Amino acid sequence: WTCVRQLPTEPPDCHYFCTDDSLVYDPHYNDFGPLNISQVCRYCKMLEHKLKTDSSLESKRIYHYCRQSADTRANAVLLVCCWNMLCNGATPDTAFALFRHLKPQLTPYRDASLGT
Repeated sequence: WTCVRQLPTEPPDCHYFCTDDSLVYDPHYNDFGPLNISQVCRYCKMLEHKLKTDSSLESKRIYHYCRQSADTRANAVLLVCCWNMLCNGATPDTAFALFRHLKPQLTPYRDASLGT
């Protein structure tokens, strides 16, 4: 996972992909997530395909990148952590451990209730 200002140049031994525009949260008020379970499932299937089925990516490092905005960072981390728990059997603490010390910190999700 990486967070970038612009699309990375893809060296021959790497594959970069982004879900910022394909797995999008539908806001209710002034909220930005989390993504729904259907989007989490789509992400898991997509990443599993890249890791296990797509022979063109067999010898490449795979990076999920996102824009630097608060919403895309939080939702991208959610997806990576969910994949790690659902597909690798990681505990929530283990899945989130790599992201615990991000700078700037992740913006927490907010209650979608009006006025909260």
